[in-house]
Amino acid sequence: HELVRDLCGIARKQKIAHQRCILPRGGQDGAAIQRAGAGARTAAIVTGTRYIHTVTESIDKGDLKATIDLLAAWLPTV
Repeated sequence: HELVRDLCGIARKQKIAHQRCILPRGGQDGAAIQRAGAGARTAAIVTGTRYIHTVTESIDKGDLKATIDLLAAWLPTV
């Protein structure tokens, strides 16, 4: 997918920690748009989360910074 390729390319070029993942279950808001296959490009940019949907849900600050850095580097290219 072109959008995923672009995001991964920016991450590699800027040396931003990232990984690709296909979730075996769950979902995200862009899934319906993706499945429709009619126009809008979608890609999920997700910060890894432990104990999701619990009162102790947490993320690593370094992962959050990498997410912010990736978005900041990608947005000017849109």
